[in-house]
Amino acid sequence: MKRLITILIIAASATCQLQAQKGLHVNDIFEGKLVPQSQMVETIVRGKELIRYKLSYFHSARMKADDNIVRKIDELMRLDYTENLPDLLAEKRIEGYYMQSESKNLPGKKPVKTHMAMLPSKGNIHRFICYKRKGDELTFIYMEGTVASITELKDILNN
Repeated sequence: MKRLITILIIAASATCQLQAQKGLHVNDIFEGKLVPQSQMVETIVRGKELIRYKLSYFHSARMKADDNIVRKIDELMRLDYTENLPDLLAEKRIEGYYMQSESKNLPGKKPVKTHMAMLPSKGNIHRFICYKRKGDELTFIYMEGTVASITELKDILNN
């Protein structure tokens, strides 16, 4: 009986975690449709550990990614962002919807590429998708919380 209850709790927990980014094109990344899940390192964090970052949910997938995979991820992000743009504009949230940066190719350093996008809020919860690519390693992240903009999120994560 204890095993059955434990299994049901684990299944319910996994279902809740998958609901956060359900309906987004970028969910394909977490489902292993671009890179097999066996070749990714996934991290899911909820709760008190995130409070100081003004976040309530953090889901990341780290993987090796060639230019083809990065192009596919860029396209998925673009689809989610553009499909949700009317809702973002309706929220009248102007600051920092989308941010892209790329470091210079410095001698002896791997180039770094970063993309961040804000999605429409769910009530008071703001949603963000982003990735950072350094060389052939890419980390894709979906986040939720009370952070008001990409600019604020970037400031919080850099401190």
